[in-house]
Amino acid sequence: MTDWLIDLENCSVFRNRTILDRVTLKIAPFQHTAIIGPNGSGKSTLIRLLMRELYPSRGQGEAPVNRFMGRDSWTQTELRQAISLVSMKFAEHLLDVGTLTAFDAVASSVFGTYGFFPRDGMTNEQRDATGHALALMHLDAVADQPLQRLSTGQMRKVLIARAMVLKPALILLDEPSLGLDIAAQGEFLDYLTHVMKTATVVMVTHHLEEILPGMNTMAMIKDGRIFAFGEADTLLTDQTLTALFDVPVTMRISEGGIRTMTRR
Repeated sequence: MTDWLIDLENCSVFRNRTILDRVTLKIAPFQHTAIIGPNGSGKSTLIRLLMRELYPSRGQGEAPVNRFMGRDSWTQTELRQAISLVSMKFAEHLLDVGTLTAFDAVASSVFGTYGFFPRDGMTNEQRDATGHALALMHLDAVADQPLQRLSTGQMRKVLIARAMVLKPALILLDEPSLGLDIAAQGEFLDYLTHVMKTATVVMVTHHLEEILPGMNTMAMIKDGRIFAFGEADTLLTDQTLTALFDVPVTMRISEGGIRTMTRR
C-alpha cells in the first residue's frame, strides 16, 4: 500500500533527444500541483507520461518506476475512469463530429468516445451524472445547444464537465485557459475550484495567475529535469523564477492572493 497518488522514479523519455531526464515526482491525493517551466522543458511530455501515452525508457542505473495509486499496471479502460485530461485538442475532436450538443459531448465521456455513444442505452444514473456535471459548470441552459454555438469559455467548461462526469481520482489540465480573454479566464478558474473538491488536480501552465490559492505545490521543470519541487509559497520567489526562466523576473501577489510574473 502507498500514500502516493503519483509515484515517478528515475523516469526518462527519449525522442531523438532527451526530453525528460531521470524525473522523480511524488504527489499525494489532493496535493494539487502546478507544473511550470520554459517552453520545451518537458511539461507536456510529463503529462503524457502520467497518462501512460508514453512509457519511461530504461537507462543506466535503477529501473524507472511509473506508479499510479500504488499500481504499475493499468488497462486503458481503467485509466479512462481514473485519470481525465482537459486539453484543447479534445475540443477539436468534438467539433469535428459536427452534430454534437453540449450534453452529447459530456455524456460520451462515460463511454470513452468523442460523441458516439448509445443514447438509448444510457442508464438513469449516467444521465443524472451528465446533468450534474453540466450543472456544476453552469451549462444547463446550453445543454441542448450545438457545440459550434458555444463560446470558447463555454467549450472549455464542457471539457471540464467531461472530465468530472467520470469522477476520476486525477484530473490533468494542459494550459487550460489558453486562448481565453481575461474575463473568461477568471470565470473558468473559478469553476476549477469545483474540480479541486472531488479530484487531485495537476496543471501545466505558463501563467502564475492560474495557480489557485488551493494549489499549494509547485513542480518546476527545466531542461527535462525537475528543477524544484515543493510548496508554492517557498518556491515562487523572484530569485527562483529568474533561475528557472533564465531572465530577470519579478513576482507580485494581489490582495486576493493571485500571483503574477513580469520581466524586469
